Amino acid sequence: MEDFRQRSPKKHIQKKLRQVSVYAVIMTVLTFVAAAMLVLLGFSYSSLLKTMREQNEMISEITGENKSMAESMQELEQANDNLSESNERLSEDVDFFSRIMSENELRLEIIDLFEAKNSTYNVLKKIYPDKLILLDSGQFNFYDINRDLNKCEYEQEYFIYNEEKNEMAYAPGGEDISVKGIDVSKYNGNIEWDKVKEHGVEFAYIRAGVRGYVSGEIVKDDTFDDNIDAAAEAGLDIGVYIFSQAASEEEGRQEADFILENIEGRDINCPIVIDIEKIDNPDTEPRTLNLSQQERTDIAVAFCERIREEGYTPMIYGNLYTFLKLLDMTRLEDYDKWFADYISEDDITPYFAYKFRVWQYLSDAQCPGISGKCDMNMALY
Repeated sequence: MEDFRQRSPKKHIQKKLRQVSVYAVIMTVLTFVAAAMLVLLGFSYSSLLKTMREQNEMISEITGENKSMAESMQELEQANDNLSESNERLSEDVDFFSRIMSENELRLEIIDLFEAKNSTYNVLKKIYPDKLILLDSGQFNFYDINRDLNKCEYEQEYFIYNEEKNEMAYAPGGEDISVKGIDVSKYNGNIEWDKVKEHGVEFAYIRAGVRGYVSGEIVKDDTFDDNIDAAAEAGLDIGVYIFSQAASEEEGRQEADFILENIEGRDINCPIVIDIEKIDNPDTEPRTLNLSQQERTDIAVAFCERIREEGYTPMIYGNLYTFLKLLDMTRLEDYDKWFADYISEDDITPYFAYKFRVWQYLSDAQCPGISGKCDMNMALY
């Protein structure tokens, strides 16, 4: 037992020494490993820092380039704005000088027109081609042209005035396609219709009667029967008209019936016409004075529809005042127009923007077979 106890401490110590040696080796190895890792980590960190610095430099360069590009874009936009402002000012300058040149040209044109002894009215008509100008009681009234209405399609350059015959022609391509006609009443006296026909007149509108503008009574024209029968016998085409002073739709139909009764059994091959005009009599007030435009238009429509019911063609006679002030043209598109507008030395064309069938261009014409003056017309089909 003593030997055993004496040997045990020694073995124990040896065992401890061996453990210590193992631990020392392990720690040494761990130390080398740790050192190696630290070296690797240091290298990796250094590389990472370098990469990060390079990336930051790239980001800075890109940011700088973007900033420079943004500044360039702003400069370009500013340059465009400046260019737009310059172009706008240039456009304004061009418009200004163009207007000045146009105004100067217009002034020169006005001077030329007046030097050519055009009337003020005719000068205004020429410098305002987009308007219809009505001279009424010394005052100029300007009307916009209604582009929705049937327009006049006759070309002004084709209207030709024969000074020797004191007659108008409409000759596109050099060929006169108009038809010569007259209109007559008792004031033309006894007419030799054969001579009228020989003069080249092809149609005649004959007054059937008038309604008194004070009394309201319809009076038959004294020469109606003789004129209508003799004109037909001479071979003229015949139309009929009544000078209207109807004050209601019923009176408009009454005037139509008056004509229908008086043409019964006769060959009427031209339109039947209601003549609507302004009465200028300072001493006597006409019965139609206070009618509105709508009321006058209602009367015209009532007349035309009554004529149409009996199979005839209705037509409305009037001048510029009639069609601009007395009647509403927008309601009269279905009816032919007989337009009165007399030629002058400085204007030989009809002054009307809308479609018409017959043009009364003279009130003082001379026609063989008629003593004194008469109205001259042309029909355009």
